[in-house]
Amino acid sequence: MKQSILKRGLLYICIFACLTLLQLGSLVLVALIPTATLQSNMEESADFLCENFVFRQFDSRHSGSIIDRYADSILLNVLYSYDSERPVESVLDASYYYSVDENENFNLYTAVYENAPANKSYSRYWHGSIVLLRPLLVCFNLQQIYVILGIILCLLFLVLLVLICRKLKWTAIIPVLLGGILMSFWYVPFSLEYTWTILLMLITSIIILLLSENQPPTLITIIFLITGSMTAFMDFLSTETLTLLVPLTIYLAITYQKHEITTFRDGFQKLLPMGIGWLVGYAGTWLSKWTIASLVLQENVFASAMAQAGERISGDVEVTGFAKYPATIIQNLNCIWPFNYAETNGYLLVLVLFLVVGIIYFLFRKKSEQSICLLYLLLALVPYIRFIALSNHSFIHYFFTYRTQFATVLCLGIILIYGLDWELIQKECKKLWRKMPWRK
Repeated sequence: MKQSILKRGLLYICIFACLTLLQLGSLVLVALIPTATLQSNMEESADFLCENFVFRQFDSRHSGSIIDRYADSILLNVLYSYDSERPVESVLDASYYYSVDENENFNLYTAVYENAPANKSYSRYWHGSIVLLRPLLVCFNLQQIYVILGIILCLLFLVLLVLICRKLKWTAIIPVLLGGILMSFWYVPFSLEYTWTILLMLITSIIILLLSENQPPTLITIIFLITGSMTAFMDFLSTETLTLLVPLTIYLAITYQKHEITTFRDGFQKLLPMGIGWLVGYAGTWLSKWTIASLVLQENVFASAMAQAGERISGDVEVTGFAKYPATIIQNLNCIWPFNYAETNGYLLVLVLFLVVGIIYFLFRKKSEQSICLLYLLLALVPYIRFIALSNHSFIHYFFTYRTQFATVLCLGIILIYGLDWELIQKECKKLWRKMPWRK
């Protein structure tokens, strides 16, 4: 038993080490692409970004429609500033041109048109999406890349729906579609920052569905380890929990439908290694960046990274004290469409909806399925734990962090699909129909 655990541990370490080398190597490789080959498309992209504010709100009554071009401008600035003569140091330092007198879109414009030198380090992030973006910018400008990524997301979403219909109950597509609508997924392709976690979520979920038949748990754990690592590699700290919760929810539904789990304890023991695998991959990839960068650049990257982490966790916001935690949750609830049109009271409508779902479940639940539904409920609560844990970040950036609640909608939908006694509901509906006044 101990030998088996040791072998698995060594396997996970080897996979993580190889993945880290691959991530660093791929960034170094794209840094070797001559910047001159990007120039034309970078100029067009800089022009486009300067046409609008760094934060653009498509619908004045829907705060969840805010598009973050601030982060996109920084990302393009970083990739444009890569130095092919010192690719390793350049990739790890991730410097870009910055001026306090201008917005980030105009800083990018200055860097591209005036060849302004990089003067600010952004070394705490991997910026792994540059592996895709720098080669794409050889042939396409930013607007065209938005379209390409949007098409890819739509195709992956359709594939996911088809596989869910084949592997699970067809009704399981309802919470997926509903979650996408409530979280306004149609705005995602308009910002690079929003795209990467959704892309990884879809890819991992599809892989889990494809490998659902008779695959050893070790392989699934490796998939979650890789997904967690790629999330830290690609993401700008936006909706990272989606890449864990959505595939995990789908995996739980598959194993439950195959009668591999029947109790809360069975399910928890089944999911725990996957969750730990994701967490190790995610946290390990952050730590590997800070460690490698500190060694190569001969500076303490950990210090700046920890300072920023502390700010995201406990930094000051408009609301202080304990009140900031419920205020953060309310900020994110208020973005859910179409409840957002109630403006500051939108969260009350969402809470009423949750209450209605709870009452329906209580009245028509299958008593035999309650323990499994409790496990789904725990997964559904994770986004709110995230909002509280990263209260500063979730309060300030509520206009995109709210999309982590897609996992909540999916979990609650699965609870209703698998946890309700639909035959009882059908009988009660028929009784109610017969009692209608017009039936007399």
